[in-house]
Amino acid sequence: MSIIDAIRYTAIALSILIVIVGLGLLFMTPAQLESIFGTKPLPEIDFATLKRPDSPNTYLLCPLNTCLQSTPDQIAPVFEANPEQLRDRILEFVDKSPNIQTRTMDPANAQYDFIERTPVMRFPDIITVRIYPAGDGGSTLAIYSRSVYGHSDLGANRKRVERWLAVISPAS
Repeated sequence: MSIIDAIRYTAIALSILIVIVGLGLLFMTPAQLESIFGTKPLPEIDFATLKRPDSPNTYLLCPLNTCLQSTPDQIAPVFEANPEQLRDRILEFVDKSPNIQTRTMDPANAQYDFIERTPVMRFPDIITVRIYPAGDGGSTLAIYSRSVYGHSDLGANRKRVERWLAVISPAS
C-alpha cells in the first residue's frame, strides 16, 4: 500500500467517524448534550451595566437610556399594556413553546431567564427579559438573547427577538 492510499483510507475513516458523531449528537436529548458539553451557570444580567462580548452571537433590545454600557441593536417599543399584562403575554408564549424553558424568575424585579433550544441540533440559547413600566400605564422591555456555544449565530438571536416581539405585540 502506498502512502497516498494510506492517507486516502485515513481520510475516509475520519470522515465516516465525523458523520457518525454528528448523527449521534443530532439525536441526543438536551440532558444528554448537557452531560457532554456541561452547563454554564447563568450570570445575573443587569441591563444598566451589561457589557456585551465581542462575538456576534448576541442581540440586545433595550428601551432608550436603559442599557448604559452597551449599544442596543434595537430600541424597544412601548406597549399599550401594563407590565403585568406584558409579563402574562410573555409567559403564555413561553408556556406554549416546546423549545423554550423558564430557567429563573424574579417577579420582584420583573426579570426572567429562558432557555430556547435550536430546532435541529437542540443547542441552548439564553434569553433574559426585563419588563419596565412606561408612561400612561404602558410598559416596555429589554431582551438580551445570546448563544451559549459558538462564535457566530448567523442572525438567529436577532430573528428570535423579532419573533418574540411579534408574538407578544397586541396585534398577534
